[in-house]
Amino acid sequence: MKTKILLIISGLVTIPFSLLVGGRIPYFLLYTYLLTLAIPCLHGLLGKIYIKGAIIIPEKDLVPGEEIKINYSLYNPLRITFARIEVENSIAQKLAGGIEEMKVFSLEADEEVRQDTIVVCRRRGIYELGEIRVYIRDIFNMYTFKKIIKTPIALKVYPVVVPLSSISVDSSEDFHSLSELRDYREGDPIRKIHWRASAKKDALMVKNYDEEANREVVILLDNYMDSYKKDLEHWIEDKAIEVTLSIAQHFLLKNIKVTLFYQQHNKTVEIKGTNHGYLKLFMEQMVSLQPNGKDPYSFNIGEVSSRINQGCTLFLVTPRLNRDLGAQGIRLKMKNLNPRYIVVGDEEIDPKTWNDNKKIVKVLNQEGIATYVIDRKHDVRRVLEVKYETY
Repeated sequence: MKTKILLIISGLVTIPFSLLVGGRIPYFLLYTYLLTLAIPCLHGLLGKIYIKGAIIIPEKDLVPGEEIKINYSLYNPLRITFARIEVENSIAQKLAGGIEEMKVFSLEADEEVRQDTIVVCRRRGIYELGEIRVYIRDIFNMYTFKKIIKTPIALKVYPVVVPLSSISVDSSEDFHSLSELRDYREGDPIRKIHWRASAKKDALMVKNYDEEANREVVILLDNYMDSYKKDLEHWIEDKAIEVTLSIAQHFLLKNIKVTLFYQQHNKTVEIKGTNHGYLKLFMEQMVSLQPNGKDPYSFNIGEVSSRINQGCTLFLVTPRLNRDLGAQGIRLKMKNLNPRYIVVGDEEIDPKTWNDNKKIVKVLNQEGIATYVIDRKHDVRRVLEVKYETY
């Protein structure tokens, strides 16, 4: 700062003196002063033109909570040194919300400087990595030339998918619905015996299940924007997607057909898969999904239920229950659609909705409809692998 002030004062004296007095010495002083201004400017301009930069990101699938290292480099191909280089890095702010300190260093002739940025991805999404801003300053601190380094590649952070060994349900037959009763045959598992019917007929009767027609799972994710209006940090939204994909993966691994429905604006999106190879398709669709559905979830349930086969198991994933949704579940059960509610919430941030949900869950349990209640801090595996919640 002092140098800059001194140069300005020198200019105010030298330029008028040289132009008014004239002569060799005054003009020599004038030219010297102008060169003092021009050379640092030219020096910085060369840096802006010739200094090269690159950003290198990891080539792997990332998930929230994972620590990653992003590398950037600056290379000076010239035979001159740049005494002061300042680097402002906004990559960490984009991915993790943190602000990285500005790095200051000199860049020698034909030198390459590499720096690492270590960040933890906060949540799923597709991230434009921001930019590296390089400020090239002269030794007098009079000129600053800014150079921006970007990468055309966006970083994709996939949703969390939890491996499930099982999903406990209120049916003992792994999502196959009862089609008829028949006489007991030697070798039939004891769990298949229908004890009430056996007592009436005074003979062992076995529950017969239609295993082919009902090997289908349908997941309906609530993506109605008003369902998430209190989810300001998007944690419930991400938990709902984590649950959805974990269920999908579980059944795709068993080669059971899975169909996922959700609303996007005013359109219902449908994704289908029959084996684990389709999981990536589901994840790609979920990576940047936002709650933007225009119609209430109850409307979406009514539309989807008319499009799916009887006997399939229907998982309804939502952050908000009400009496209408509960009544819909009872009607779906009567239509042999095997509804199972998964209610995702945050007891700490929104205790009122959490308690309202529990009241509806109690009613659904009394009606024999399986219901799982998952707080955003819960381990999805521990909830889904045990008997559904009762209150």
